[in-house]
Amino acid sequence: MKRVFLFLLVLAIGIVPVFSQYEKNINIGVEAGLNVSKFNASQCSNHLGLNVGLKAQYSLPSPLFLQSGVSFSVKGFKADAGYDEDYGNLDMSLWYLQVPLCFGYRIRINDIMDVSPVLGLYGAYAIKGDDGSKHSKDPFADYSGYGNENGVDDYHRYDYGLDGSVIFCVQRHLEFIAGYEFGLCNILDKDVKNVDAEYFSLDAKDSRTRLLYMKVAYIF
Repeated sequence: MKRVFLFLLVLAIGIVPVFSQYEKNINIGVEAGLNVSKFNASQCSNHLGLNVGLKAQYSLPSPLFLQSGVSFSVKGFKADAGYDEDYGNLDMSLWYLQVPLCFGYRIRINDIMDVSPVLGLYGAYAIKGDDGSKHSKDPFADYSGYGNENGVDDYHRYDYGLDGSVIFCVQRHLEFIAGYEFGLCNILDKDVKNVDAEYFSLDAKDSRTRLLYMKVAYIF
């Protein structure tokens, strides 16, 4: 997982200088939007988060292009963990630094609009998190000295998976993007069980991210 993220990060950072001699083929932009995410476990429900970042598109032999960048993306899930009023239920926010590496196919609709299906991979590293309770805990922090009753600090920082989207581009500058991330990595290291509510548990093998995103981007 760590190698996947580092590979994508180095490759993304290297795209601009490597192809600087072909700068007319590189387009840089900014993007921002909304995430709707959850784990694939049945007891998890959707969590809303923001995403914002920089993107780069390198034109390959027409109509293909390579797309990458760096973004800040908030993922997570909600779950009825059976906590009392003092703690509340889980509203897990996981804050990632993310690097995609995708190939796109540009389809010209008319003189002002393009539609591009895009498919590739993403790698992500979690900066921190918040479980949403009144006694907020970072799920990536080390609480080994305080016990581990609720699975806190059993979350992996690295994530990776498939990234597919459709880009609607107007006047070659304004983009409207809808996409889906299919996580391939289990975020949990081991099962999470709440000792205060025996009916709640979260299996480590059911902790892969599923995420729908919508973005607006401007290409300079």
